[in-house]
Amino acid sequence: MIGQTIIQQADKNSPDSSYASVAIENVSKIGTVAGYELFDLVVNPNTVNGNFSIPERTTLDRAVTTGLDIGDTITVDSTLGWSDQVGYLQINNEIIKYEGKSARQFVINERGTVTRTHNPGDLVTNYSNVKSVTPQGEVKVLLYGILTNLEVTDPQPYSQVGDRVQVSKPGFEPKIPSFMTNALIVLDGRSTPQVLHPRHH
Repeated sequence: MIGQTIIQQADKNSPDSSYASVAIENVSKIGTVAGYELFDLVVNPNTVNGNFSIPERTTLDRAVTTGLDIGDTITVDSTLGWSDQVGYLQINNEIIKYEGKSARQFVINERGTVTRTHNPGDLVTNYSNVKSVTPQGEVKVLLYGILTNLEVTDPQPYSQVGDRVQVSKPGFEPKIPSFMTNALIVLDGRSTPQVLHPRHH
C-alpha cells in the first residue's frame, strides 16, 4: 500500500458519508493482536483531504451462528458509542444490518449474503466504506484513529522522545489501544481482516 491513497466515499450502506482521502508513505509490520497482523502506517499529512469517520468497535460476547436471522440478537461487550438505532455492523468479513439496540445487544435486521459463524472475542465494528485500490487489488480499510499536528512544548517530566500517544474517544478505553502521529490506523480486509497501526513519534 506504500504510495497508494485510501479513500472514504458514500456507498449503499453509508449513503450520507462524506468524501475523504490521504496518501500512504510507509508501512511496516510490528506484530499481531487477536490473530490480526499489526502494521505501522505512516501517511503524508499534506495529502489529507476531508474528514474520515472513525468506526465504533467492540467484541462479541456470545457466538453468532449461521442460524441467527431477522429479530435475533447479537450480544457484545458494549454498544456504548453506537448512537444510531439503525445501521450496519461488520464482523470478520460479514456485514450485518441491525435495527434497534440495547446496552449490550444489536437486533438483526438483515444478514450478509455469505453468513458464517462468529465466535466470542471476535472484533465487531461499524461498517467501514474506506478502501484503497492497489496493483494487487482492492484493500478494505478500517480506521482506528487519527492524530495530526501534535505539538509538545514542554515534554518533561511526563514524556520523552519516542513515547507513544494513545488515541481514543473521551471516556472510552479501547481493548486494542491505538497509537499514532500524523497517521491513520486501519484494518486491511483483503480476504481476512488485518489490523494496521501507525508509527508514533
